[in-house]
Amino acid sequence: MPTQRSKNKRNIVLVSAILLLSLSLMTWNVKQEKGTRFLDSIAGIILSPVQIFFAHTIQSASDSISHYFFLVDVARQNNHLKLEVKRLINEKNKHGKEYITIALNPRSDEINKYLISQVCKQINKINVADLMKYKLILKLHPEMKLKFWKKVFFETVKQNKLKIKFDCFSGNNHIIINKTKILVVLSSSITLEAFMCDVPVVALDIPQIYNNPFVYFKRLEGSIVNIENLSEKIEKILTDREYSRDFIYKQRLALNHEVSYFDSSVRELKWVNNFVK
Repeated sequence: MPTQRSKNKRNIVLVSAILLLSLSLMTWNVKQEKGTRFLDSIAGIILSPVQIFFAHTIQSASDSISHYFFLVDVARQNNHLKLEVKRLINEKNKHGKEYITIALNPRSDEINKYLISQVCKQINKINVADLMKYKLILKLHPEMKLKFWKKVFFETVKQNKLKIKFDCFSGNNHIIINKTKILVVLSSSITLEAFMCDVPVVALDIPQIYNNPFVYFKRLEGSIVNIENLSEKIEKILTDREYSRDFIYKQRLALNHEVSYFDSSVRELKWVNNFVK
């Protein structure tokens, strides 16, 4: 039985024979073809990794350049989309804010009918080129009878020959506020919702028939207007962009105060208690 040592010797002899045969063939090739093929093989072995390296480098550079131009194209498309979105938002804001809204609360019929009549008259006095694009909205408190007040409103509009379109709604504050350009109130909690949505709010002063507490307007003297001057205030807000921005900014400050100190609720409850007494 052959030993492990004899097996190792046999393997060494076999490998040596293969190497000698390979060397003999290489020598023969050099002699027969003057070393050309042998040198080519050597050059190929040496230069092949270099060629592969440069090929990969060029391919990587090409991919990077292609990726760069792809990103540039995507960036341009993104900028275009941003501009388009901005344009659509501006269009939406331009055409979405179409309501001049008057909010009514459950007070005496005399006061609310007077408000409706006077607001209609004041709207007709507004001298704005694009006034016809706006719509006068009567926003009723949910406890008020829609059918009754809608009839009163429509009859008053007809009597005053209102220049613009009109409609009457109850509830859905958020929908109305989001489409309102200017909100007109006597005294209503919807004021705070309008403040939050950056809607200019005008508080009416009618001292001859109503002692308005101006609950949310302690720091907004410029928002309080006598009902006889309502048309001028609305016209100013609609036509003077800088004035409108300042108007809204002051409302934000007032809203911060109301939220921080909750002073308005205390004053409103006090006023209600005094009214009940």
